Amino acid sequence: MVVSTTKTRPGAVVPYIMIQRRKFFKDTNTFELRDWHNFDVQKFIRKNRGFDKRGIFLLDQTHVVVPENKNYKGAVRMPVDEHGQLIDMSNMSKEQKKGVKYHPCYTLSELLHIDKGQQGFIFSGYQWGPGNVDELVQARQFPDSR
Repeated sequence: MVVSTTKTRPGAVVPYIMIQRRKFFKDTNTFELRDWHNFDVQKFIRKNRGFDKRGIFLLDQTHVVVPENKNYKGAVRMPVDEHGQLIDMSNMSKEQKKGVKYHPCYTLSELLHIDKGQQGFIFSGYQWGPGNVDELVQARQFPDSR
């Protein structure tokens, strides 16, 4: 990967070393990064009238299936398929329920603001948590986006 930089002559392209990116993100506190995006970036967008008054907010939750690994702290075993879709077990017999595989997973709840006029959207916030947390519970942690 190459990037342009202002520290050399204008328009010069220098290599961007992958290890620099890894070190940056390794030293970044994930909660501080999330809060910066969910609060500070959204205040900036609101201040500059980035949200359409006629637009709508959409809350979407995805189950992120992870491999069996002790380093995934907080992952909860849930009856989901390999794509993260919850398996409805309400109409299953006991025999069918025994055959359902449980996978460790997290939940990712995303708040999107959809602009009615331009058919675009703004990624307004996200919450990451254990696989058994409901999106409405995670939504209470979002800032007021009015």
